[in-house]
Amino acid sequence: MHDTRKLPAVCSPLASAQELQPDDVPNIPHRHVILCAGWYDPQHTWIYYYETGGAPDYWKPGLKQAPLDALLALGCKPLRYKGMAHELVPSGKQPREVLTRAAKARAVVVPNPTVGEP
Repeated sequence: MHDTRKLPAVCSPLASAQELQPDDVPNIPHRHVILCAGWYDPQHTWIYYYETGGAPDYWKPGLKQAPLDALLALGCKPLRYKGMAHELVPSGKQPREVLTRAAKARAVVVPNPTVGEP
């Protein structure tokens, strides 16, 4: 079992948050981690992610979407688990979609994400 302190030991940092793919982990060391579920838009400005935590109105576990810049401002560092197999994605292409339209429709919109639980 790993907590957020140990993730850098079992993950590789990504050069840019724009490289995030489903199953990657934006991590705030010693505080919080989320699981990337894909991109909301082709410009990679909003991200889908799974999380438990945040403000009281959205603390329950589930699929959420938020601006990438807001997550990075909280201190999220993009990581990829060293044992994760990812499909090679040619430059300029999007990774294969993993979320259904129904799942996306239920994603909680979090325009101003926070860290912590109520």
